[in-house]
Amino acid sequence: MTDLSQRSVGVVQGNTADGSTMVAWHTLPDITDQHWTVVNTSVNGQSGLLFESDLTKSSVMDLNVSAGTVSLWHSLTGTNQLWWLAGSTVPGAYYIHNVMTSDCLTDNGLGAQLTVAPCVTGNLQQIWYLP
Repeated sequence: MTDLSQRSVGVVQGNTADGSTMVAWHTLPDITDQHWTVVNTSVNGQSGLLFESDLTKSSVMDLNVSAGTVSLWHSLTGTNQLWWLAGSTVPGAYYIHNVMTSDCLTDNGLGAQLTVAPCVTGNLQQIWYLP
């Protein structure tokens, strides 16, 4: 996942522990913590996407709903771990919405923890390319 600033979603220092901070960082193609597998799934009848870390196939992009922060967590198949895509005004790019909140994945600057925030049409920090 890469945003319009050419920063990719990664896990700080390649940490695999639950709660590991996820940030947008310079795209480094050989760094595994920036590699993700997108998995279509369903939880209690709710369809969505899991963003599975290539660091450990058992950990996914997770939303801490009370804090609004995004981190790595083992897959519990909760709706806070499910995401859906919506087209953007940029060809080939998407808004990534969390299923539980409908808010969008947001880049808060180089090395800052990813969050979700209300989606704003045209907000460049919320528009992502998927490989």
